[in-house]
Amino acid sequence: MNRSATMRGILLLVISGLIGAYPIIQWAQGPQQSSSPNPAPAQSTFDLQAARKLLDRISDGFQGRGRKKVLDAFDFSRMPQGQLFRQQLVSFASHAEAIRIHFNVVSARSENGVGTADADVEMEVTPRDNSIPVHKQDRLHFSAMQDSSGWKFTDVQPRSFFSLQP
Repeated sequence: MNRSATMRGILLLVISGLIGAYPIIQWAQGPQQSSSPNPAPAQSTFDLQAARKLLDRISDGFQGRGRKKVLDAFDFSRMPQGQLFRQQLVSFASHAEAIRIHFNVVSARSENGVGTADADVEMEVTPRDNSIPVHKQDRLHFSAMQDSSGWKFTDVQPRSFFSLQP
């Protein structure tokens, strides 16, 4: 067998292997996004599920050090002193070595396009300066409004919860 025929044989084996592996590769990558021009409609009512979804985003963001994930849960442009609160969240996260936070949604409702939720929150923060960890518990009140990308929080009280002060 000459060198050219050997190379063709190897090439055919590689191509056959890739074609045979295509379904396995697709499965490993997970479901493909639909090319449909109409995405699924956003949830129109703010309820327990919508509140949990936003709070999970905040929790996952703080615990995974994903600043964008936390900030994307809020619409700072609709929030009273929103940019100040945004800076507070960024500063809080940057001064923490680790943040563990758990939200338990107590209630959620929607009225006239405005959602509200109350959640019992427990948080433990390990400061970067190796000082004593801060443990906090409180009930927070969230307000939310819907935009083209879905529900976002437009207020949270008390905002001082997101600080290293006990």
